Amino acid sequence: MRTLRRLARAPIAFTALLALWLAAPAAAQPAPSEPPPAPDVVANNLLRLGLERYEHGNLIGAIEAFERGYAVEPRPEFLFALGQAHRRRGDCDRADRYFGEFLATGPSAGQADAARGQLARCEPAPPPPPPAPAVATVAPPPPAPIVVPVAGRRDRIAWIAGGAGIALAASGVTLLWLAHDRAADADAATTYDRHHALAARARSFEVGGAIALSAAAVAGGVLAWRVLRGDERAAPVRVTLASHGYGLAVRGAF
Repeated sequence: MRTLRRLARAPIAFTALLALWLAAPAAAQPAPSEPPPAPDVVANNLLRLGLERYEHGNLIGAIEAFERGYAVEPRPEFLFALGQAHRRRGDCDRADRYFGEFLATGPSAGQADAARGQLARCEPAPPPPPPAPAVATVAPPPPAPIVVPVAGRRDRIAWIAGGAGIALAASGVTLLWLAHDRAADADAATTYDRHHALAARARSFEVGGAIALSAAAVAGGVLAWRVLRGDERAAPVRVTLASHGYGLAVRGAF
């Protein structure tokens, strides 16, 4: 009876041991790791990192990220960015090399013009100028009083023209300053799309500033006509310009 019981229990024990033996290799195998990111994902991350460093003025770090990204995936935008970063550092030889390689990829006409324009601006960083010698400042003598004919209080056309001329002149100067600022941003852009967009915005500001200054000149002509026409509503007013140190004072009766 005892032998029969052992034989009856033997298949159960053997089956349990066999299951443990088969499960042991599967449990010992390491869990499958995640696949490495695709090259385009790595290149995008390195391009983003390089642009971020470039925007913060870290040109050496930006060049390192652009070079790594180009080694992973040789895209034309890496060549443009490398040329721009080296141009900003004053290394015209390397800028010429990378912009030349970018042009060799056959970009569009607008992109090629942007690359040539940036390469044309490449100049070695000039040495700092020597300090200017100290010059003693002498206060100029006070100017003589100036009699300026101005429009009378009731000449509304003259006052409106004067106010409009001042406002238009201020607007024109502001637009021209914005155009210069956008042009500087376009020169510092690392991608041709951003360069083209900023350059177009600078041209629009420049046109607007020119129109505003032209309108200010017309308003000034109207004001001069009203002042110099010599009717009873125009009266001469004595204006005195007095210098006080670095300041300028205007006195007169209006």
